[in-house]
Amino acid sequence: MWNMPVKITEENRVWAYYYTRYMITILKLELVSSFAYITLQTSKAQMLNAYFVPVFLIVIFGTITLHIGLINKN
Repeated sequence: MWNMPVKITEENRVWAYYYTRYMITILKLELVSSFAYITLQTSKAQMLNAYFVPVFLIVIFGTITLHIGLINKN
């Protein structure tokens, strides 16, 4: 098991686990895509775009915030 941002009850158990699992899946996709982009840029001997880190952080933390909000809503 893992830590959840809300208290798990019988009413919210299904939705909380569903949204948590979906969040982990989306985060994995975002991280793999980011590492693929980094690898591609490195193999071409090019620098990363100056906006890469801010956009990366906004996407990752935005995903986490959105899904925690969905878990708390239900």
